[in-house]
Amino acid sequence: MHTLAHGIVPLLCVMMPPLFGLGTRLRRSFRKKTDAEFVRDAREKLGLTQAELADKLGIERRTVMRYEGDTPLPLTTRYALKHLLSRHKKRAARR
Repeated sequence: MHTLAHGIVPLLCVMMPPLFGLGTRLRRSFRKKTDAEFVRDAREKLGLTQAELADKLGIERRTVMRYEGDTPLPLTTRYALKHLLSRHKKRAARR
């Protein structure tokens, strides 16, 4: 019995954070945004409608709607959005 306790106690000490859900909470706080969240947040920061954002990116409005849904965002569109956001931040800093 004594040897069994020595084997279980260290194991429980290692398992305690997952038992209390600490690992899951930490992972959730550092998770990356989904493509849909990225597009929606960027559009809202820029103060644009879906149609206006589509016009600036040279794509159709329904494509923006799809990106805000479940359709994966191509890298070229992601870079274009990041560029628009950086220009927006620079303009806001000048004011």
